[in-house]
Amino acid sequence: MHCKNCHSELQPNADYCHNCGAKVIKNRLTLRNLMIHLGETFFNYDNKLFRTFIDLFKKPEAVIGSYVDGVRMRYVNPLNFFGVSLTLSGLSILIIQKFYSEYFNYSNMFNNDMYSDEAVQMIENSPDTAFEYGSLILSAMIPFMALISIIVFYNKRYNFTEHVIIYIYSMSAISILSVFFGQMMLFIAPEYYL
Repeated sequence: MHCKNCHSELQPNADYCHNCGAKVIKNRLTLRNLMIHLGETFFNYDNKLFRTFIDLFKKPEAVIGSYVDGVRMRYVNPLNFFGVSLTLSGLSILIIQKFYSEYFNYSNMFNNDMYSDEAVQMIENSPDTAFEYGSLILSAMIPFMALISIIVFYNKRYNFTEHVIIYIYSMSAISILSVFFGQMMLFIAPEYYL
């Protein structure tokens, strides 16, 4: 038997490849096997995603500093973490647009007599624009904020790319946290969300 990833010869009873470390898959792909794999990947006690998220709040210097220093296996890659945050944000926006759109009428928050018709129209369209381009706006903010922080912290040890990593991790964690709290707020009391 050979490893399906690196094609090294395996011991007959091996659970992991001795060359690349990949898990040896012996069973065919079934719905049950897929669910077990997803459970092991996302909900086990040694989960990199949860560890990354928790440690970004408990000890952010460990997550960011270790990635910058070359440690790649302990925490989730920043781009993957950013992808998770964008996915959760997208799902949140889908839920909001599908079930809670009536609570996002910004024009009710302002006295229409004080604003022109164009301003009222712009206010009414702002949720759609924010929902439609939110991921793009978040992605564009990261290098901009990294540029600001490299200017502010000019004599520190991090370069521009490392500042980008700092903001990818931190803004992703904040985004994930806001999705969970936002969805809880919408479920409990949607009229107070705004």
